[in-house]
Amino acid sequence: MSLNVPGLVVMVLFYLMVLGTGIWASMKSKRLQKDSQADRTEVTLLGNRGISLVVGVFTMTATFVGGGFIVGLTEAVYTPTMGLTWAVMPVTAALSFIVGGLFFAKKMRDRKYVTMMDPFQIKYGKLISGVLSMAMLIAEITWVTATLIGLGATMSVILDLPYALCIWISAAVAIIYTLLGGLYSVAYTDIIQLTLIFFSLWLSVSFILMNPHSVDITKTAFNFTYQAPWIGTVEKERAWRWIDNFLVLSLGNLAFQDFHQRTLSASSSATARITCFIAAPLIFILAIPSVLVGAVAASTDWNMTSYGSPVTIRARRGRPAASIFTSNIYKNILRTKASERELQWVIRVTVVLVGLAGTSLTFLHNSIMVFWILGSDVGYTMVFPQLVCVLFCNISNGYGSIMGLLIGVLLRVLSGEPSIGLPVVLHFPGCTLEDGVYVQCSPVMTICMLSSIFATLLFSYLASLLFNRRLIPERNGLQEEEVRCAGQQQWRQQQQQNQVFLDRQPAMAGLDFARGGSPKKMKSGNGLRYPWNALLTIATAARSLTLARFSSHTEPQPQHNRPGEIFNSSSA
Repeated sequence: MSLNVPGLVVMVLFYLMVLGTGIWASMKSKRLQKDSQADRTEVTLLGNRGISLVVGVFTMTATFVGGGFIVGLTEAVYTPTMGLTWAVMPVTAALSFIVGGLFFAKKMRDRKYVTMMDPFQIKYGKLISGVLSMAMLIAEITWVTATLIGLGATMSVILDLPYALCIWISAAVAIIYTLLGGLYSVAYTDIIQLTLIFFSLWLSVSFILMNPHSVDITKTAFNFTYQAPWIGTVEKERAWRWIDNFLVLSLGNLAFQDFHQRTLSASSSATARITCFIAAPLIFILAIPSVLVGAVAASTDWNMTSYGSPVTIRARRGRPAASIFTSNIYKNILRTKASERELQWVIRVTVVLVGLAGTSLTFLHNSIMVFWILGSDVGYTMVFPQLVCVLFCNISNGYGSIMGLLIGVLLRVLSGEPSIGLPVVLHFPGCTLEDGVYVQCSPVMTICMLSSIFATLLFSYLASLLFNRRLIPERNGLQEEEVRCAGQQQWRQQQQQNQVFLDRQPAMAGLDFARGGSPKKMKSGNGLRYPWNALLTIATAARSLTLARFSSHTEPQPQHNRPGEIFNSSSA
């Protein structure tokens, strides 16, 4: 196959457009920082929380509709052992948006988090948030790898260049434009690329369907022609694995910074939720061409042709990983007094390192689906259970989080993963030997996720009981933290009692007297006089202050943990 000159011209123009958008976004970010005196890190990571509804819909949809999604969906439909039945990415992505909009978007946007790791940092402290941030970095790198595989395959087909060279070129372009403008470059290039994806894919489908070397896809959907039917089937012994993959790709997506970065950057919590709900149906519209391409590929006699399947590209995965590392690891753990300029350079270096790491992994395996599911697996079994507990379970604390995380990771490692050569040690029901390798037929990833949630809540409750009964020794500042929490609760209760007491007393005259004003004479039916009311008021206030000082010494601050949240390693 010779060099496709028109394809080369289009590819160069596309990359120039992307780089131009990055340069424009960089200028926009600097101008915004200068005009509004906004925080540079927040402008870079969240676009100063000013992403409009229209731009938000595009960039939210582009969270999943990218090179990995387009090529991976086609790969799943074309693969004889999978087919359309196993190509569940459009449904799972739409479900992720709906669930995220209903339960996560408003809660996290109203609290003005910078990254999804912030609630862990606030409630559990640095240790646990650092561990979970590293898990998120691993998951993000695998998604970078999946996207770059799609990019490299596309360029290799169009330009007739070596696959490895095409991957490095694509990675360089993606890194450069992400470095230039931060989230603004990502958001506005999402608009360009989604528009091109929509029109180019539908345009290519019309030519693909008229290909003379292909059979009618309606005939090959259920009949064996050149390979197994592209509709695919779910055998009884693989049903649990299908359910497991569906849940991993649905709920596991909520454990990625990509999604939460879009909701946190929205101009309001209402905009964040609406963005999710509008983006959900758009996923299906953009997925239809990829399904048709995969169906035609499965219905084609490739011995009669010398062409590859047409695909479209998109990449921008380094930014979410950089935001997590910079905000939750470097700034809050490694360098708490880092300047804004220093953090900007950390973001740039992290983007480069994540891009290089993801590029290196592309040479280990050439399947997009392997890395897609592997990244979702990490988020689903390690991060998602902890995210649910920290946001929705007040009883959860650091002790429970550590135990839940350890149990979830241990179960997942012992369950094995054939795609990366991890042997099966713990055999769940239905585990079978296929081609000399044990394969789990049970929903092991969901079992690990549920076990992690259960262990987190159980050990959090046990730790709370033991600590309240003074069975856990005083160390690492935990005793002081528990006393402070109990004091805060007692202070609130006493304030409520004092308010009720004052409301029932005819103390207005006494208050005027105590403040130096003119005392008001009470009605004759009231046996109290204003000096007595003043004394009652002063005595009540003194009693309240004494109890508050005795219990907590200070007025409770909102950043402290609530009663029962007894572990915060930042106080260690």
